[in-house]
Amino acid sequence: MKRGFLKSEKAFSKNEPPKNRTDVANQSKNSVNTVQIVPTPTVPALHGGDGKLTADYHDDQWLLSTQPRYPPGATLVKYPDGWSECFITGHAQRKIINTPGFPEPLPRPNPSCFRISDSPGKGLGMFAARDIKMGDLIIAERALLILPRAFTPPDRVPAHFTEEQTKRASAKAYEQYLEGVVQRLPLESQVAFKQLRCSRNQDDGSGPIYNTVMTNLFMIYDYFEPSYGKPGIPEGYGCYGRVFKTLSRINHSCRPNAQQDWDSPSFSLQIRASRDIMKDEEIFITYIPRIMDPAPARQEQLEPYRFRCDCQACSNPIVSDERCRRIEKVGLLRRTIQINRNDMRWVHEQLIDPSLECLTLIEEEGLQNEELYRGLLSRLADSYSLLGDTAEETKWTRMYDVVRQAQYNARNPLNEAARIREEAVQRSNKENLAKIGAIKGQSFTVTL
Repeated sequence: MKRGFLKSEKAFSKNEPPKNRTDVANQSKNSVNTVQIVPTPTVPALHGGDGKLTADYHDDQWLLSTQPRYPPGATLVKYPDGWSECFITGHAQRKIINTPGFPEPLPRPNPSCFRISDSPGKGLGMFAARDIKMGDLIIAERALLILPRAFTPPDRVPAHFTEEQTKRASAKAYEQYLEGVVQRLPLESQVAFKQLRCSRNQDDGSGPIYNTVMTNLFMIYDYFEPSYGKPGIPEGYGCYGRVFKTLSRINHSCRPNAQQDWDSPSFSLQIRASRDIMKDEEIFITYIPRIMDPAPARQEQLEPYRFRCDCQACSNPIVSDERCRRIEKVGLLRRTIQINRNDMRWVHEQLIDPSLECLTLIEEEGLQNEELYRGLLSRLADSYSLLGDTAEETKWTRMYDVVRQAQYNARNPLNEAARIREEAVQRSNKENLAKIGAIKGQSFTVTL
């Protein structure tokens, strides 16, 4: 994604900080779990509603919170792991500080494996500074800002306002909220935020800070807010977003070689290689959830980012889309199997051969970050176990472990739920394969 400077200096006030703001750098270290309550007409403020720090807040109250907290006078030189300025509810605040192990230090690859350089046609981008193996950590970074994906300021508007006027008034009010959050950042972080590209310039009343945020937003689902009855959150917008200094430089590809995942204990977004990456190769993630969709559908998903993808898949959609259709057809993980006890070739013909074919297609297409890839590796390990081929079983199990580390190494509730589901499926598959040996008869059908 192209990155650049904001067009307007109005995004940052050069005067005194706004009212109702408390300088957290001057607070006592003992106030590690205190926050500033954001006073609003519709959310009753507690004794901290005048902008002072407080540890007394409700789940539905909106807070300005610095996480994790550091001692007074902390600098990024002394604490390079950094911290995030958060505009969150009391519910999210408690989930953050009650995470087991929070805040763990950031893991750091040694030596560093990336550099930020010019990317032709894309502005800046992230490139491999050395060869990187599949599953390796590339970077872990704490966000500059953590904000609601969408927010309806509770400030009242005149009753005679039209829907369009109300929308613009809300956008203007949210911009003022965001200005206060950005001003809490250290000066060098404010400069870094200001240097991020703003490719969104909609005529909806939104300001430059909001547009920059939306251009560079990474979604986070750990601290999901049930929007029903929650002040300030529009229905269906219960997720928070994050803006980063370095990770916001990573460009998009529909065939990425890296993937992102949120790690709750270290309060950071981690980027890992989803395949081997050569030195000087650009590192890509995907900005969209459905990268196996046909090319026109992917371009539609990318419309909010205001660019057209020119990755290998989008440059040759006829070949790429057909390959994806073939992957979806061949790669069915649950299928009906015809078993013949007298001829074990069925294991190769109905399990191993289709899985190997699909793996080849996935690797040719550059889709190693898809869950199907990991599922096929697991199926191959199980299939060779059925044949008693320990060497092949070990080979595919090790490859599965590497891919799983790339896809689900970060610790968060979604990954934990996925791990539990996956382990249940694996147990079921192994039990079904074990039952095959107990079934009487020479020929029968099972679903695996």
